[in-house]
Amino acid sequence: MVTIGYFADSANMSQNSAVASNLQSIVAQALSETAGHSLPSVSVVTRNFFNVTGSYTNTIMAGFLFFFPSIYLGITVLMLMGRLHVTGLWHETIMNRGLSALLARLLPYAFFYTATTVFSLGILAIFNHLRFAGSIWTFLPVPFLTAVAIGLCAMIFTFNATTPAGGAAFMIFIVPPGFVLGGVTVATALMPEWCQVFSHLFPLTWLFAFYRDIALRGVDLTAELMLYGAFTIYLTMLAAVVALKYLKAQKVLSEHEKLLAE
Repeated sequence: MVTIGYFADSANMSQNSAVASNLQSIVAQALSETAGHSLPSVSVVTRNFFNVTGSYTNTIMAGFLFFFPSIYLGITVLMLMGRLHVTGLWHETIMNRGLSALLARLLPYAFFYTATTVFSLGILAIFNHLRFAGSIWTFLPVPFLTAVAIGLCAMIFTFNATTPAGGAAFMIFIVPPGFVLGGVTVATALMPEWCQVFSHLFPLTWLFAFYRDIALRGVDLTAELMLYGAFTIYLTMLAAVVALKYLKAQKVLSEHEKLLAE
């Protein structure tokens, strides 16, 4: 008897379906070839990590738990720059209040996004409808930083939008790609390498990566420091792009004021 052991990381069930099917095909072929011969038979033994019942609940439910609040958040912050124009605050914000005041507008949205998602996770985890094996304190900064990242992406796409409606049209470029490429609908390991790299341009990809590690696998803070560091670099790059757009807009307004003064 030859036994093939397959230790499956079932934090995302979709990544195991193709592997399990292929293993069963190999075993079936091996059994047909050994029939009537003295060759040993073959069997497969599977041990699931982090999801002993093989349930899709942990990934699908959590995916939509983060997806829908992100959609509402994205729609709101995409209209932020346009609202500055229609309310007459654009010139004051760019010329006098500074970049920090502009970025600070994202903090209330991030706070309420964090409160909503963490409260929902807590209720589901308490009543055993959702696995949360790690520490909530390790995970707590993630939704807040994710909301900030969504806001920064929204500012990048809509910095020159003059109306709220003009900014809302960019939703398709911020939240849905992270949901599709972040590992909820398709296992990231099955995607081409370039696609795995490209997926990290979207905030939800980072959120789902942290969720799988901390909530489903129970990874502690020390093991997550590298991912936190990469996420910090990502946020810094987004903020740098916003800063460049801000300085460019400030320069344009300054030149316009000089022309009016002449």
